[in-house]
Amino acid sequence: MRIVRAVITSTLLFASTTAGSAAAGKPVPTPRPTRTVEAVKVPLKAPVRSIESLEQALASPDPALRAEAASELAGAGTVPEAVANRLKEALQGDADPRVRAAAVWAYAHVRQGIAQPDAGLALQPVPFDEPPKLVKNTPFAYPPAAFDQGIEGTVRVELVIDEEGKVARAEVRESVPELDAAAVASMRQWLFTPARKAGKPIVTVVSVPMEFKIRTKTD
Repeated sequence: MRIVRAVITSTLLFASTTAGSAAAGKPVPTPRPTRTVEAVKVPLKAPVRSIESLEQALASPDPALRAEAASELAGAGTVPEAVANRLKEALQGDADPRVRAAAVWAYAHVRQGIAQPDAGLALQPVPFDEPPKLVKNTPFAYPPAAFDQGIEGTVRVELVIDEEGKVARAEVRESVPELDAAAVASMRQWLFTPARKAGKPIVTVVSVPMEFKIRTKTD
């Protein structure tokens, strides 16, 4: 009997896990010959407002406006040191968890001062004493259209993990269009032990590659 299994291999910054598809172990139609699709990098959206306007919004008494401004700043690239410091203050001490999550997201992506010629899309470090650890992942169904076409590939998703270990944000950074939605839908339901600093849980950002591969076994 021929059985096709879809396998994910997800490697976090400091931990790894392997999860099978929801249909693993069940007879399914034999796919067409497989082909690996190379992922395409997805840049962050550039801010719509000026850096000055966003810096002012970070000081708004409305937490929704502060969170929105921080999120928008993530795509700014290089920012003045004063703006980076405001983000750092927000991620460490803002009273609203939405603002802290958005500020960590932005702080992990922006650079202070003059941009370096070789500056890529790598996340900037947000200090912690203990990294987040994956404790629960969610089985997924291989996207039917991609399965039928034999499409394989690796989707890289950036996750914001909040103080409760929940995924507060998930964005594709390296895309295989036929596989992106399945990767994000699964990861949004993952649960972690949160990162910690000085014994306290903190928000952090991780980059997770999810490999979609169709394996056929003859039993």
